[in-house]
Amino acid sequence: MQLRIRLRVIVISGFTEPGKERLIREIANSAYISNIEDRLDILLFEMFEKDLSLPSDHDGLVVREMGGGCPCCTLEGELRKVFVASDPDKERSMVIETGGGCDLQRMRNIIQEECPSCDVACVVVMEFPYMKDILEIVPIMAENIVNADLLMITEMDGSGVNGPCTILKDVLPALAAEKDAMVGHDERIVIIPISSKGNILMYEYFGG
Repeated sequence: MQLRIRLRVIVISGFTEPGKERLIREIANSAYISNIEDRLDILLFEMFEKDLSLPSDHDGLVVREMGGGCPCCTLEGELRKVFVASDPDKERSMVIETGGGCDLQRMRNIIQEECPSCDVACVVVMEFPYMKDILEIVPIMAENIVNADLLMITEMDGSGVNGPCTILKDVLPALAAEKDAMVGHDERIVIIPISSKGNILMYEYFGG
C-alpha cells in the first residue's frame, strides 16, 4: 500500500551560510508555502535564527536552534526526537540546515527510518571560489553532491555554468551535470539539478 506523504523535508547542507540563508528565505517565501495552511519547521544545526530574514506574517513558521552539531552523528538523537514527537496526521514542511561535513545519505536514512512516508530532498550549497579545494579536501562533499537532488553554487564570477561544470567533471567524472545546469536569479548563482526531484525544487524556488 502506498504511504501518503504527510511531511516534506528539505535538507540543506554546506559551509557557506549566505547561500544557505538565501535558499531558506526562498523556501519560506515561496508560493508553495504561502498558499497553503501549512506549518513550516526550520531546524538550524549550525546557523542561528538571527542570521535569517524570514517573513513575519507566516503564522505556521517555527524556527528551532538545535545546538550546534551534526544531525547525522553528534546530534542524531535530537533529530530523531523531532520526528518521534511529530503529529503523523498533520501535513507540513520542514527545512533542516546542517554543515558541509554532514553525510546526506545518512541523513536520508535517519529521516526515513523515523518517518517512512516523508518526502526527502537534499540540497548542497557551495561557494564557487572554494568549490574545487573543498571537494578535494573534504571527501564527504563529493559524496553529498552525488547523493543530493540539487546543487546551488554561489559567489559566481559571471562566467555562467562552464566553471562549475568543469570542476564537477574533474572531481566527479561520473556526474554528467552540464546539460541540466542553469543560472538562477542572477549571474552570481548557478543551480544544477542532480535528480528529477532537484528539477522540481529548482522550478519551485528559482522560477525555472
